[in-house]
Amino acid sequence: MRPPIVVGTVVVAALIAACQTPAADLTEQDRAALEQVIEDVTSTLLAGDHETWVGLFAEDAVIYSPNAPAVKGREVLRSWVATFPPIQDLAFLEVEIWGQGDYAYAMSDYRFSVEGSPLDTGKQLWVFHRAEGSSWEIMVLSYSSDLPVPELQD
Repeated sequence: MRPPIVVGTVVVAALIAACQTPAADLTEQDRAALEQVIEDVTSTLLAGDHETWVGLFAEDAVIYSPNAPAVKGREVLRSWVATFPPIQDLAFLEVEIWGQGDYAYAMSDYRFSVEGSPLDTGKQLWVFHRAEGSSWEIMVLSYSSDLPVPELQD
């Protein structure tokens, strides 16, 4: 009779799942390392050090920016950031970090301006992954401007 075998298998699977150790919350060391990555994003962009900036991202990282297609992978990130005019101001405000195990997340507001453009403010969401060697890298960055969408020109 098969039902007892199925029930037994389900019970054993449930017991195994219940015995799994949940991922540990982030340590203070993890939080400090993640805060450093975010600070490094700021300092490298302000310095125009695009190569170091790109190195903060995972090989298959993705950036979702407003009113534009996704930017996927380090090579595309490298080309994308090279088109930026000089950055005059960049700050991440009210950063909140949380996570478990090898994944972490951050939310923040931002302030950003480049030469020849008005100040932009907005909000963003970061997804991080602990890479080999215990360093953290950015997997996904999604940001959204608080400015109104520019009107379309006919």
